[in-house]
Amino acid sequence: WNRLFDPGFVAMLATRAAAWLTTPQPPCAHEMSGFGVPPPSPNQDTRMIGDIAVGLVFVGGPPGTPAEITLSDQLNMTLGVIQGFDIHFRNAPREARLVFLADPLHVTLSVDPASVPPPMFTPPGGTPSAIPFEQYEQREAIWRDPALQSLGFPAGFAGINAYRSALLARPWPTGTPQRSIVMLITKYNTAHFAYAALGRLVMQFSNTVANTGIDNLDRVIAHETCHLFMAPDEYGECVPQQLFGPFSVPNGNCIKAHIPFIPHTPCLMGGESDDMCAWSKAHVGWNPLPFRLPPII
Repeated sequence: WNRLFDPGFVAMLATRAAAWLTTPQPPCAHEMSGFGVPPPSPNQDTRMIGDIAVGLVFVGGPPGTPAEITLSDQLNMTLGVIQGFDIHFRNAPREARLVFLADPLHVTLSVDPASVPPPMFTPPGGTPSAIPFEQYEQREAIWRDPALQSLGFPAGFAGINAYRSALLARPWPTGTPQRSIVMLITKYNTAHFAYAALGRLVMQFSNTVANTGIDNLDRVIAHETCHLFMAPDEYGECVPQQLFGPFSVPNGNCIKAHIPFIPHTPCLMGGESDDMCAWSKAHVGWNPLPFRLPPII
């Protein structure tokens, strides 16, 4: 709590560079084979609105190993989550009535971190989505499943879904949330340093620090959370014509191309800003129309 309001920490947030992906990055791995974001069904509301229950699970390894989550690690992780939520609070319109309700849990496993294969490295010109599903699952399952079982849930995606259902069923001070997600933050190896799909976000703390810097954990979390609510990347091999979100809005701020007369806007989904462009706000269900047509002269 003291760190959250520490003048030095507050000053760092206020003075850090707007662009947090300072080196060329491939798209996030939210559309990898086997994990792909499913199109919403007619009865499925994917908007980032209202009360959203978040199962926040820190998965650490045995003390003294590279997978151990120290008190300092947990402090940095927690601050990253808090500030990541704050990014969304600042971007969300008042009408969204957005509230994240966190259920923080810390799990310490006896799993040897050496048993988890090292991360996959994307070849030049490739994307994380080209990494086979089996490679993601091979690494994640080794630590994810014991963590879920220690919390009383089944292994695999059945356990993720059971946990999400339990989050919706439990009592909360503000009422009953309509949406739930799970965040798994760990120091065990993962195929890619951060990815999100099918209701859960996975972040490998050490690699996240290496790729974006510890001061940008919140931005990674906010960016990946947007993927869970149908917002696509706006860099790399993004496709401008592809439709996303409950309003079926194209990826109009994709850096590769955009609608004439409407310039590219720095955006959280492009790794260029804490602000979300109008297109991303449409993708997560805040605005049905992300732009205004130029006046007819």
